[in-house]
Amino acid sequence: MFGIFIGLIMATNLMSFSASEDEIRDAFAKVPYSPEHHFIPNEKGTLHYITTGDSLKPPVLLIHGSPGSWDNWLDILTQTDFLNHYYAIAVDRPGYNQTTLGNGYSLQEQAEFLAPLIKRYCQPCVVVGHSYGGALAVQTALDNPEAIKAFVSVAGTVADSLQHPRFYNYILRYTPLQWIMAPEFMTSNKEMMSLEHDLHALANQLSAYSGKAALIQGGEDMLVDPRSARYIQSKLTQANVRLWTREEMNHFVIWSDKDLVLDALQWAEAP
Repeated sequence: MFGIFIGLIMATNLMSFSASEDEIRDAFAKVPYSPEHHFIPNEKGTLHYITTGDSLKPPVLLIHGSPGSWDNWLDILTQTDFLNHYYAIAVDRPGYNQTTLGNGYSLQEQAEFLAPLIKRYCQPCVVVGHSYGGALAVQTALDNPEAIKAFVSVAGTVADSLQHPRFYNYILRYTPLQWIMAPEFMTSNKEMMSLEHDLHALANQLSAYSGKAALIQGGEDMLVDPRSARYIQSKLTQANVRLWTREEMNHFVIWSDKDLVLDALQWAEAP
Protein backbone atom coordinates (compact mmCIF):
# COMPACT_ATOMS: atom_id res chain seq x y z
CA MET A 1 0.00 0.00 0.00
CA PHE A 2 2.88 2.35 0.81
CA GLY A 3 4.33 1.69 -2.65
CA ILE A 4 0.98 2.46 -4.26
CA PHE A 5 0.77 5.71 -2.28
CA ILE A 6 4.25 6.79 -3.32
CA GLY A 7 3.43 5.82 -6.90
CA LEU A 8 0.37 8.06 -6.83
CA ILE A 9 2.44 10.92 -5.46
CA MET A 10 5.07 10.52 -8.15
CA ALA A 11 2.36 10.33 -10.80
CA THR A 12 1.42 13.92 -10.00
CA ASN A 13 4.60 14.94 -11.78
CA LEU A 14 3.18 13.51 -14.98
CA MET A 15 -0.13 15.37 -14.66
CA SER A 16 -0.86 18.57 -16.51
CA PHE A 17 -3.29 21.28 -15.50
CA SER A 18 -3.06 22.93 -18.90
CA ALA A 19 -4.53 21.89 -22.23
CA SER A 20 -2.16 20.90 -25.01
CA GLU A 21 -1.68 23.11 -28.05
CA ASP A 22 -3.67 20.60 -30.09
CA GLU A 23 -6.55 20.67 -27.59
CA ILE A 24 -6.59 24.46 -27.60
CA ARG A 25 -6.48 24.60 -31.40
CA ASP A 26 -9.30 22.05 -31.69
CA ALA A 27 -11.44 23.93 -29.18
CA PHE A 28 -11.13 27.21 -31.07
CA ALA A 29 -11.60 25.58 -34.46
CA LYS A 30 -15.38 25.90 -34.09
CA VAL A 31 -15.35 29.68 -33.51
CA PRO A 32 -14.01 32.61 -35.58
CA TYR A 33 -11.39 33.56 -32.99
CA SER A 34 -8.17 32.21 -31.55
CA PRO A 35 -6.25 33.15 -28.40
CA GLU A 36 -3.65 35.89 -28.62
CA HIS A 37 -0.82 35.48 -26.09
CA HIS A 38 0.62 38.34 -24.06
CA PHE A 39 3.46 38.61 -21.53
CA ILE A 40 3.95 41.37 -18.97
CA PRO A 41 7.49 41.44 -17.53
CA ASN A 42 8.53 42.76 -14.16
CA GLU A 43 11.43 42.24 -11.79
CA LYS A 44 9.98 38.95 -10.51
CA GLY A 45 9.25 37.33 -13.87
CA THR A 46 6.46 37.55 -16.44
CA LEU A 47 2.69 37.40 -16.21
CA HIS A 48 1.09 35.48 -19.07
CA TYR A 49 -2.45 35.99 -20.29
CA ILE A 50 -4.48 35.58 -23.45
CA THR A 51 -7.13 37.67 -25.12
CA THR A 52 -9.78 36.45 -27.52
CA GLY A 53 -12.95 37.70 -29.15
CA ASP A 54 -14.04 41.09 -30.44
CA SER A 55 -12.14 43.86 -28.64
CA LEU A 56 -15.12 46.18 -29.16
CA LYS A 57 -17.25 44.01 -26.87
CA PRO A 58 -17.35 44.48 -23.06
CA PRO A 59 -14.20 43.06 -21.44
CA VAL A 60 -14.29 40.13 -19.02
CA LEU A 61 -11.28 39.11 -16.92
CA LEU A 62 -11.19 35.35 -16.17
CA ILE A 63 -9.19 33.92 -13.23
CA HIS A 64 -8.61 30.17 -12.81
CA GLY A 65 -8.52 28.13 -9.64
CA SER A 66 -5.84 26.25 -7.70
CA PRO A 67 -4.19 24.50 -9.46
CA GLY A 68 -5.10 25.47 -13.02
CA SER A 69 -4.33 27.68 -16.01
CA TRP A 70 -6.06 30.11 -18.36
CA ASP A 71 -7.33 27.30 -20.58
CA ASN A 72 -9.51 25.94 -17.78
CA TRP A 73 -11.96 28.42 -19.31
CA LEU A 74 -11.91 26.83 -22.78
CA ASP A 75 -15.51 25.59 -22.53
CA ILE A 76 -16.64 29.15 -21.79
CA LEU A 77 -14.27 30.89 -24.18
CA THR A 78 -15.49 28.85 -27.14
CA GLN A 79 -19.20 29.33 -26.44
CA THR A 80 -20.85 31.31 -29.24
CA ASP A 81 -23.10 33.07 -26.72
CA PHE A 82 -20.04 34.23 -24.82
CA LEU A 83 -18.08 35.42 -27.85
CA ASN A 84 -21.09 37.25 -29.27
CA HIS A 85 -21.20 39.46 -26.19
CA TYR A 86 -17.77 39.70 -24.54
CA TYR A 87 -14.06 40.20 -25.06
CA ALA A 88 -12.08 37.80 -22.88
CA ILE A 89 -8.86 38.28 -20.94
CA ALA A 90 -7.81 35.00 -19.29
CA VAL A 91 -4.75 34.96 -17.04
CA ASP A 92 -2.26 32.37 -15.78
CA ARG A 93 -1.87 33.08 -12.07
CA PRO A 94 1.59 33.12 -10.44
CA GLY A 95 3.04 29.64 -10.20
CA TYR A 96 1.04 28.18 -13.07
CA ASN A 97 1.49 27.42 -16.75
CA GLN A 98 3.35 30.20 -18.62
CA THR A 99 3.49 32.78 -15.83
CA THR A 100 6.98 32.87 -14.28
CA LEU A 101 6.47 35.07 -11.22
CA GLY A 102 7.19 32.38 -8.63
CA ASN A 103 4.55 31.37 -6.10
CA GLY A 104 3.38 31.71 -2.53
CA TYR A 105 1.80 35.13 -2.98
CA SER A 106 -1.16 36.39 -0.97
CA LEU A 107 -4.48 37.37 -2.54
CA GLN A 108 -3.49 41.01 -2.18
CA GLU A 109 -0.16 40.46 -3.92
CA GLN A 110 -1.76 38.51 -6.76
CA ALA A 111 -4.31 41.27 -7.25
CA GLU A 112 -1.42 43.72 -7.58
CA PHE A 113 0.09 41.59 -10.36
CA LEU A 114 -3.17 42.04 -12.28
CA ALA A 115 -2.97 45.84 -12.14
CA PRO A 116 -1.47 46.24 -15.67
CA LEU A 117 -4.29 44.17 -17.18
CA ILE A 118 -6.91 46.16 -15.35
CA LYS A 119 -5.36 49.46 -16.43
CA ARG A 120 -5.26 48.33 -20.06
CA TYR A 121 -8.63 46.57 -20.43
CA CYS A 122 -11.03 47.50 -17.63
CA GLN A 123 -12.83 50.66 -18.64
CA PRO A 124 -14.70 49.13 -16.77
CA CYS A 125 -14.86 45.31 -16.84
CA VAL A 126 -16.33 42.33 -15.02
CA VAL A 127 -13.97 39.90 -13.28
CA VAL A 128 -14.90 36.21 -13.01
CA GLY A 129 -13.07 33.68 -10.84
CA HIS A 130 -13.46 29.95 -10.24
CA SER A 131 -12.60 28.33 -6.89
CA TYR A 132 -9.49 30.10 -5.51
CA GLY A 133 -9.91 32.45 -8.46
CA GLY A 134 -13.25 33.44 -6.95
CA ALA A 135 -11.50 34.84 -3.90
CA LEU A 136 -9.00 36.64 -6.12
CA ALA A 137 -11.86 38.07 -8.18
CA VAL A 138 -13.37 39.52 -5.01
CA GLN A 139 -10.01 40.95 -3.91
CA THR A 140 -9.42 42.46 -7.35
CA ALA A 141 -12.86 44.07 -7.43
CA LEU A 142 -12.40 45.56 -3.96
CA ASP A 143 -8.99 46.96 -4.90
CA ASN A 144 -10.22 48.52 -8.16
CA PRO A 145 -13.73 49.89 -7.59
CA GLU A 146 -13.51 52.40 -10.45
CA ALA A 147 -12.29 49.89 -13.03
CA ILE A 148 -14.29 46.78 -12.11
CA LYS A 149 -18.07 47.10 -12.14
CA ALA A 150 -18.86 43.60 -10.88
CA PHE A 151 -17.38 40.29 -9.85
CA VAL A 152 -18.63 36.75 -10.41
CA SER A 153 -17.48 34.13 -7.90
CA VAL A 154 -17.96 30.59 -9.23
CA ALA A 155 -17.68 28.02 -6.43
CA GLY A 156 -15.36 30.53 -4.83
CA THR A 157 -13.21 29.99 -1.74
CA VAL A 158 -14.56 33.21 -0.29
CA ALA A 159 -15.67 32.54 3.30
CA ASP A 160 -12.99 33.06 5.93
CA SER A 161 -14.94 31.23 8.65
CA LEU A 162 -15.47 28.16 6.43
CA GLN A 163 -12.12 27.93 4.63
CA HIS A 164 -9.47 26.02 6.57
CA PRO A 165 -6.42 23.98 5.52
CA ARG A 166 -7.19 20.29 5.30
CA PHE A 167 -5.15 17.42 6.73
CA TYR A 168 -3.38 16.77 3.43
CA ASN A 169 -2.31 20.41 3.22
CA TYR A 170 -0.40 19.96 6.47
CA ILE A 171 1.09 16.67 5.26
CA LEU A 172 2.37 18.29 2.09
CA ARG A 173 3.64 21.35 3.96
CA TYR A 174 5.51 19.61 6.76
CA THR A 175 6.75 16.29 5.36
CA PRO A 176 9.33 15.32 2.70
CA LEU A 177 6.47 14.82 0.26
CA GLN A 178 6.86 18.50 -0.59
CA TRP A 179 10.07 17.64 -2.42
CA ILE A 180 8.53 15.04 -4.75
CA MET A 181 5.11 16.50 -5.52
CA ALA A 182 4.52 18.26 -8.83
CA PRO A 183 5.32 22.01 -8.60
CA GLU A 184 1.71 22.96 -9.40
CA PHE A 185 0.48 20.95 -6.41
CA MET A 186 2.98 22.64 -4.11
CA THR A 187 2.00 26.07 -5.41
CA SER A 188 -1.62 25.18 -4.71
CA ASN A 189 -0.74 23.88 -1.26
CA LYS A 190 1.00 27.13 -0.32
CA GLU A 191 -2.09 29.05 -1.40
CA MET A 192 -4.41 26.83 0.60
CA MET A 193 -2.28 27.10 3.72
CA SER A 194 -2.42 30.91 3.69
CA LEU A 195 -5.91 31.40 2.27
CA GLU A 196 -7.77 31.54 5.59
CA HIS A 197 -5.50 34.37 6.75
CA ASP A 198 -5.97 36.21 3.45
CA LEU A 199 -9.74 35.85 3.65
CA HIS A 200 -9.81 37.32 7.16
CA ALA A 201 -8.22 40.46 5.75
CA LEU A 202 -10.62 40.42 2.80
CA ALA A 203 -13.68 40.04 5.05
CA ASN A 204 -12.96 43.36 6.72
CA GLN A 205 -13.41 45.14 3.39
CA LEU A 206 -16.62 43.49 2.18
CA SER A 207 -19.10 45.83 3.85
CA ALA A 208 -17.64 48.78 1.90
CA TYR A 209 -18.13 47.19 -1.54
CA SER A 210 -21.00 48.80 -3.45
CA GLY A 211 -20.74 47.18 -6.90
CA LYS A 212 -22.49 44.11 -8.25
CA ALA A 213 -21.66 40.65 -6.93
CA ALA A 214 -22.77 37.43 -8.64
CA LEU A 215 -22.32 34.26 -6.60
CA ILE A 216 -22.58 30.71 -7.95
CA GLN A 217 -22.45 27.73 -5.58
CA GLY A 218 -23.44 24.08 -5.77
CA GLY A 219 -24.95 22.06 -2.95
CA GLU A 220 -22.76 19.03 -3.71
CA ASP A 221 -19.45 20.89 -3.72
CA MET A 222 -16.87 18.70 -1.93
CA LEU A 223 -14.02 21.23 -2.15
CA VAL A 224 -15.72 24.44 -1.04
CA ASP A 225 -18.28 24.55 1.76
CA PRO A 226 -21.71 25.03 0.09
CA ARG A 227 -22.52 27.66 2.71
CA SER A 228 -19.74 29.93 1.44
CA ALA A 229 -21.80 31.92 -1.05
CA ARG A 230 -24.54 32.77 1.45
CA TYR A 231 -21.89 33.69 4.01
CA ILE A 232 -20.25 36.27 1.76
CA GLN A 233 -23.68 37.45 0.63
CA SER A 234 -24.43 38.36 4.26
CA LYS A 235 -21.22 40.40 4.43
CA LEU A 236 -21.84 42.41 1.24
CA THR A 237 -24.27 44.77 2.91
CA GLN A 238 -23.82 47.66 0.44
CA ALA A 239 -23.56 45.59 -2.75
CA ASN A 240 -26.10 44.52 -5.35
CA VAL A 241 -25.87 40.75 -4.85
CA ARG A 242 -27.47 37.83 -6.64
CA LEU A 243 -27.00 34.13 -5.90
CA TRP A 244 -27.27 31.21 -8.33
CA THR A 245 -27.36 27.73 -6.82
CA ARG A 246 -28.24 24.14 -7.71
CA GLU A 247 -28.38 21.50 -5.01
CA GLU A 248 -27.01 18.76 -7.28
CA MET A 249 -24.12 20.88 -8.62
CA ASN A 250 -20.53 20.10 -7.66
CA HIS A 251 -17.36 22.21 -7.67
CA PHE A 252 -16.61 22.04 -11.39
CA VAL A 253 -19.23 24.52 -12.50
CA ILE A 254 -17.28 26.07 -15.37
CA TRP A 255 -17.41 22.71 -17.13
CA SER A 256 -20.68 21.19 -15.91
CA ASP A 257 -23.01 24.20 -15.63
CA LYS A 258 -21.80 26.76 -18.12
CA ASP A 259 -25.31 28.15 -18.50
CA LEU A 260 -25.22 29.47 -14.92
CA VAL A 261 -21.89 31.19 -15.55
CA LEU A 262 -23.26 32.87 -18.67
CA ASP A 263 -26.47 33.87 -16.87
CA ALA A 264 -24.50 35.37 -13.97
CA LEU A 265 -22.16 37.18 -16.35
CA GLN A 266 -25.08 38.66 -18.30
CA TRP A 267 -26.59 39.95 -15.05
CA ALA A 268 -23.24 41.33 -13.86
CA GLU A 269 -22.55 43.13 -17.15
CA ALA A 270 -26.01 44.70 -17.43
CA PRO A 271 -26.33 48.38 -16.39
